[in-house]
Amino acid sequence: MSDNKFKYFTVTTTALVKANNKTDAERMAMSTGRRPAGVAGELIYKDVEIERISAVEAQEQIIG
Repeated sequence: MSDNKFKYFTVTTTALVKANNKTDAERMAMSTGRRPAGVAGELIYKDVEIERISAVEAQEQIIG
């Protein structure tokens, strides 16, 4: 059996951002590293939680 099969994960990102509006807050939260050009604000905290799930759980989430 091959070990090259994909596995399924849920990835939850939490970001605490100081910004002027929702659009800038989203851009700050989604940025990696530097502050996006033209966006005023500050990324204060960011946490990423990753949990492996079964293929059955993944299908349940897709079907809803």
